[in-house]
Amino acid sequence: MDRLIELAAPNGLGDAIYLRAAVLHLLEQGEQDVHVITMWPAIFDDLPVTTKACSDLPGKEHPRYVAYTMRHKLHGTDQGMNQFQLCCREAEIAGPVKLDIRWTARNPALCKEIKRKAHGREILIYQPVKLANIFTPQQNAFDRWLHQKNKYYRIRVGHPALIKQGSSMGCELDLVGKASVSDVFDIATIGDLFFGELCYIPLLAEAMDKQFVCMFSSAAAKTGEYKHINFQRMFHKYHLGTAAYDDQIMPILGV
Repeated sequence: MDRLIELAAPNGLGDAIYLRAAVLHLLEQGEQDVHVITMWPAIFDDLPVTTKACSDLPGKEHPRYVAYTMRHKLHGTDQGMNQFQLCCREAEIAGPVKLDIRWTARNPALCKEIKRKAHGREILIYQPVKLANIFTPQQNAFDRWLHQKNKYYRIRVGHPALIKQGSSMGCELDLVGKASVSDVFDIATIGDLFFGELCYIPLLAEAMDKQFVCMFSSAAAKTGEYKHINFQRMFHKYHLGTAAYDDQIMPILGV
């Protein structure tokens, strides 16, 4: 096939994970001229695609979007579809599409060193609570869950500008602001359990077929406007995960 296909997911890492899955699907279908518009070119540099920055797009271009967003509203024909399926459909990608990432560690020495430090303990990867909005779980509930998981070797990741400073410090290895996106994805290949709010961390776990726990905000869950933002709707491989809510009485749900 020689047609040009342009796919975009210009925002967060969750978008880029969805986008990589869609790109892998198209390449498997024999597409040979796939252009990817993304803020995260490192996530695609092992694939035979052309990457573009969002700023390179003239206003007249209208690429197909494969973006993880909570703004999709359910319509009659959407019943039974989850967020990933809706994104693929809106991008006009014939399914079914696997939510897959097929990531090979680029820095195996880093993974080996972390496993050495873990001394056989299972590895838990999490991102601290992000800057407050209605979807942000209460920090005390989030931290309490982490405290209960002290049998794990806990690794804290994220960007300092996007998370609440000083939050969720219960860890054995703090990589906030110290690891590249590629490093985090490498470390994910050796992770056993992933924890976070609605962010890229649970999506990365899904794409790697790993167990995860997502903590939801009870304030958002009780708001009619956001009733479509629930565990089954927001996840594609929800059989791998567990939902926790920040207003639950101890012990909080989760593996």
